[in-house]
Order: sequence, then C-alpha cells, then structure tokens
Amino acid sequence: HEAQVFEAHLTLLDDPEFTGGMLLEIESNSINAMRAVEGVTNTFVMIFDSMEDEYMKERAADIKDVSKRIIANLAGKGGDAFAITEANTVVVAHDLTPSDTAQLDRSKVVGFLTNIGGRTSHSAIMARTLEIPAIVGLK
Repeated sequence: HEAQVFEAHLTLLDDPEFTGGMLLEIESNSINAMRAVEGVTNTFVMIFDSMEDEYMKERAADIKDVSKRIIANLAGKGGDAFAITEANTVVVAHDLTPSDTAQLDRSKVVGFLTNIGGRTSHSAIMARTLEIPAIVGLK
C-alpha cells in the first residue's frame, strides 16, 4: 500500500496538466517556481475539493503533499520529517500528509490523531500499512 500511495504521487508529477501548468505559469507570468507550484496546486485542490466522490476529494491531500515537497526541495529544505524525541508519542495534528506519515519514527510514535481525513485518505492507508493506530477525521 505504501508504494501505491507514492505511485499516485509520481503519477501526479507525470501529469502534463499539473507540471505543464507550472511551467506555463513561470513562462507566461514571469513568476518564480514556488509561486507557480502554489498557484497550480490551489487550482487542482479546488477542483478535487468540489468533487462529490469522497475518495476523489481526499486526493486533494495528495496534491498538497506533492506541492509541499516540491516547495521544500526548491527552498533547499528537502522536506525532512518533524523531530519526535519522546517514546510512546501520540501525534495530534490538523493533518498529516502521506509523506509525514511514512516518516514517523515507529520506535517512538504509538499512534496519531488528525482533524481531517477519512477511511480512504492516503494517511489512513499508510497508518494501516505501517500498523500505526490512527483516528482521522475528528473535525
């Protein structure tokens, strides 16, 4: 399942509408790459958020995750995971991206709770795959 989540991310990066849209924004509007990524991401997220199908709605989180990682790499930050230093930690967050979930230190994290997400969100799928107890969609 973990590989499928990131395969979906690679598919998005291969999508000519997504990456081509970024290049078009840079060329047409003379804006920097980060701003182009943000603009195209916002457009895609609005489209997916407006869909009726819950599974498709949750793909907006994947788009945000890919965007966050692109921007982190453009900024030279590489998208490192947040540091968890205490054993038996339960992570409480508004949201965790699939990348965040994959990078959780399983020797220290015993579970996580998020405000958003659903049974078919990639963070929930990652939690099941990694055998990390999770409650998503508290909001």
